[in-house]
Amino acid sequence: MEKGKNQINEGEAADSVAFGDVIYVKLRSGSWWPAQVVDDKSILSSLKPRNRRAGDVLVRIYGSHTFLNVNPVRSCSEFETILKNNNGDLRKILQEGLEKDLPSSKKSASKAKG
Repeated sequence: MEKGKNQINEGEAADSVAFGDVIYVKLRSGSWWPAQVVDDKSILSSLKPRNRRAGDVLVRIYGSHTFLNVNPVRSCSEFETILKNNNGDLRKILQEGLEKDLPSSKKSASKAKG
């Protein structure tokens, strides 16, 4: 993980990530997806999730305007395990995530063929 210019000064997150860093987060569906650590002061409060815990940082999920609060230490540790279990194959992890989160597009494609 590459460090950004602005360090986060909150609890254990201070040593783990900086604004602009990309980390992988687990979505509600169970898929893992890249997200960028953002400065919560630069985001409208109406867009921020409300369930923030100590050590959490605000991230924006790539490919969406969805924001989540995540614990970067826990998220990075869990993703490291997932990556090891998949022999370091990031492409496979992302492909599985796409297949899990986009089932309706698969159904539409098969209907179009038939």
